[in-house]
Amino acid sequence: MCLTTEQDAQLTSLYLEMYEKLVNLAYVRLRSVSLAEEAAQETFCIACRRPEAVLGSDNPQGWLVTTLRYVVRNMQRLLAQRERRVIAPSDGNVDRAVYDDYSDVEFADLLTDEEYRLFRRIAVDRCTMREAAYAFGISEEACKKRVQRIRAKLQKKILQIMETDVPEA
Repeated sequence: MCLTTEQDAQLTSLYLEMYEKLVNLAYVRLRSVSLAEEAAQETFCIACRRPEAVLGSDNPQGWLVTTLRYVVRNMQRLLAQRERRVIAPSDGNVDRAVYDDYSDVEFADLLTDEEYRLFRRIAVDRCTMREAAYAFGISEEACKKRVQRIRAKLQKKILQIMETDVPEA
């Protein structure tokens, strides 16, 4: 659908007026500037696909805010689905049930489920800090700090194991 010159001018005016406000509203829920910007842009893409709906509304700004809420909810749903998916090992030869079940691993009682999932994303799935932070809905700095704490816990546990496994002379 092509926009008329008048619709284009009105949507441009709305964009200039509302873009920063929409980014700020989205950031409150998504806690990521890039995701918030993506949500605001998607909101304006929807507005451009449905110019009669937004411009025919009694409150175009309110229409944009409502649409943004739906966009953010959909993004959060997709992020949660992505987080629930388990990525299989790259060689494909390991039994998936064994890969997912870590209850018999020595550090399972040391880490929470969330810590274990984050550790697995970084160490096994080889995600970057940025990708892991995005998946967990936290800042990159918070992700780095959590990984640092997880490594310290595991290092302490490994040192304890090594001390008990040393044969006496």
